[in-house]
Amino acid sequence: MNKYNANNSQANVRNTQHQAINPNQTSSENNHALSCHDPVKLLKTISNREGNGLLEIYQQDIHWKIYLEETRIKYASLSLQSLDELKYHLRYLGCNNAIEAMNAAKALEDNNQTAIDRIIDWLYNKGFLNANQRSQVSERVTREALEPLSWLSDVTYQWYNNTSQEPAVSINKGIEIQTIASQLQTRLQSWQQFLDEIQSPYQRPYFFSAGTKQNLNNSVLVKLGKLMRGLSLHQLASIIKQDEIKLARLLYPYIQNGDIFVRDPKPPWNQLPNIPSLATSSQSNQSESSTQTKTATYKIACVDDSPTILQQIQQLLVNEKYEVTQIDNPVEAASKLFRLKPDLVLMDISMPEINGYKLCSLLRNSNALANVPIIMVTSRSGMIDKVRAKTVGATDYLTKPFTKSNLLTIVEKYLSQEQR
Repeated sequence: MNKYNANNSQANVRNTQHQAINPNQTSSENNHALSCHDPVKLLKTISNREGNGLLEIYQQDIHWKIYLEETRIKYASLSLQSLDELKYHLRYLGCNNAIEAMNAAKALEDNNQTAIDRIIDWLYNKGFLNANQRSQVSERVTREALEPLSWLSDVTYQWYNNTSQEPAVSINKGIEIQTIASQLQTRLQSWQQFLDEIQSPYQRPYFFSAGTKQNLNNSVLVKLGKLMRGLSLHQLASIIKQDEIKLARLLYPYIQNGDIFVRDPKPPWNQLPNIPSLATSSQSNQSESSTQTKTATYKIACVDDSPTILQQIQQLLVNEKYEVTQIDNPVEAASKLFRLKPDLVLMDISMPEINGYKLCSLLRNSNALANVPIIMVTSRSGMIDKVRAKTVGATDYLTKPFTKSNLLTIVEKYLSQEQR
């Protein structure tokens, strides 16, 4: 089999001689990058103008290339996309021969950033994809690239009118810009239903324990339990041939209950911003916060395998401001903490089965408790123990035995910071 030439990479449009213009201006009026607050609205504007060309959108180190033909998108790509993502799309479509061909081509292994449209075209020319499959995978790559546009604000862009730069592949009949813009808005609203637990389809879900997986009675979740080894929601959805939002809706109650936790996206997908919250929520949140500051009750979770220590802390924190929850089983602590969502955690280090260091590290790798103050409460007073606690993400260190004054000082210190 002829190997793909890795040197045949995508041309850099920014270095071409085509003139960059505003889609609402003539070519003589503008030749530099412009700013835009709403990329989806920008697409609609270009659609109304019915121009042919290339739209490039930039936010920091990320850039999009969107090829347009009148009111339709022929193809789009995102700089974060790689051949790994292409393989997931091929798997979704059942194009296993194409995946095997990619795996066998050594040149592809050496250049994971080779332009995806050229790889799709290569697979088609070599007979590993038919014309319909070429269009289908091109559409999936395009939709993957376009979806984050609805999460963005304050981008820069350049419009190349009637450019000779063309993608190696295109979608049959293209995608109507007005249609995709409406779909992006609808999907954004769907994602926003889960924002208290899920902020990106590129986050990675995990089960807390093998015991959780064994108690599942949903066949889809049972299958997912075997796949949750660092794959994102986006990747998992491709593997089980499910829409990401439907998958998020399935996992959402288990994440709320603490049976599943989610970790941040892996590079390079962690460069994308989180899905934005509803624009109307800010005013209501401000009014709620002002009311809560008057009658604030802070939730404090105490994790220790000693009932005596837990009872002592409970008595010392007797105050109308504090609602104390005792957790004496460290194995169950993680799931209980995720359900409780405390304002502060007091945690012992020396506990059976899972010690405080491991539990603290687990909590810090989750979105829900990543920023919650965690105070290690222990009789270990050595410098090495304190350094290790800081390394796993502990906020502070309280040495046993302690007085009521010691405990209240450290608790109020971090809860007062949370209030600010």
